[in-house]
Amino acid sequence: MIPAKAARPSGSKASFENLLSSNSEWITWIEETIKLEKLIKSRVNWDGLDKGSIEFIQKRFGSTTPQSQLLINSFYLTMAAGFEEYLRATLQDVIRGLTAKKPTYAQLTESIRDLHIRESAKLLKRLDSPPDYITFNKEDLCRGLGSCVPGSAAVILNPEALSDVDSLIKLKNFMDRMSNLGKKIDWDTLGTNSAIKSAMNLPGGKPRAVGKSLENELAIMARYRNRIAHTGGNASDVTPEILASHRNILKAAVAAIDAIV
Repeated sequence: MIPAKAARPSGSKASFENLLSSNSEWITWIEETIKLEKLIKSRVNWDGLDKGSIEFIQKRFGSTTPQSQLLINSFYLTMAAGFEEYLRATLQDVIRGLTAKKPTYAQLTESIRDLHIRESAKLLKRLDSPPDYITFNKEDLCRGLGSCVPGSAAVILNPEALSDVDSLIKLKNFMDRMSNLGKKIDWDTLGTNSAIKSAMNLPGGKPRAVGKSLENELAIMARYRNRIAHTGGNASDVTPEILASHRNILKAAVAAIDAIV
């Protein structure tokens, strides 16, 4: 018997992991650059340099290392935004998958039909001031709405409208929207994932306890993200250790969600 092929990771998962990797590489590069500068400070061959190079190096050696909190906060903010973008893209992939099956009006559940109409109308209402994180075409929204009527042979769901979910970083609203679309993801399910358990430092934790801890930690992440966003990056809550810990948690959560979807 030929074993089934493992599902390929989504493009949105790869994009998020590339973001995390890039952030981590930048942090390492900056830290090592500071260390390198200290190592070579007393070993520069000044006689082999022209005047411009000497002036540049002397100015560089005379400067002080900038305060690191703003940099940490910037990485944290982009990480949180990347996580929400992954969730939004995942919702859109599921919605496009449903549309690709060319469901008739009768084949869709009433909850999906109502959700499609309500969310599309809500986005159209914001035509003059759409959310900054969404790009949509009003004709496509209207075309999708027009297809969602009794007797329709193929309903076109609007992915931009159905993925416009508040507070995605906390996952609860994402789970609810996924449930409406026929995909079950809950805290207990995520709590069984070994990578999440490891990232949460709960290797032997029971699913319910791990899921609850994950929910609490994501709420903390949302608070950190909001404080940074609303204080101009001056918030001092996030340490390098917190950044690294939350990076591992989000990476594990994305992998778990991707495998389910």
